[in-house]
Amino acid sequence: MEYRLNKRTLLDALGQWNRFFKRKIHLIACGGTALTLLDIKLSTKDIDFMVPIESEYEYLIKILKDLGYQKTTGSSWKREGDIYIFDIFSGNRIHTTELLESPL
Repeated sequence: MEYRLNKRTLLDALGQWNRFFKRKIHLIACGGTALTLLDIKLSTKDIDFMVPIESEYEYLIKILKDLGYQKTTGSSWKREGDIYIFDIFSGNRIHTTELLESPL
């Protein structure tokens, strides 16, 4: 069983989410996720996104819950049967690192 996401698999997952969005959400890919999307790294097993705008974060979490995702840790979301966990951070903080400025 594959436990890493390549660029295509990651974009497919985001495309599935996008079908349910009725408004724009700024998702900032971080770490290995960003490197994979930029074709610098072949794959990632940690999927990290920052959502700098609080109202967009709350909307995203509502949609993910509607799609069957459940919180597994403080920032991690997973859907039963999926092997990937999405870490989604609100504001300008990723794990314990806070950005000095908004990425927007």
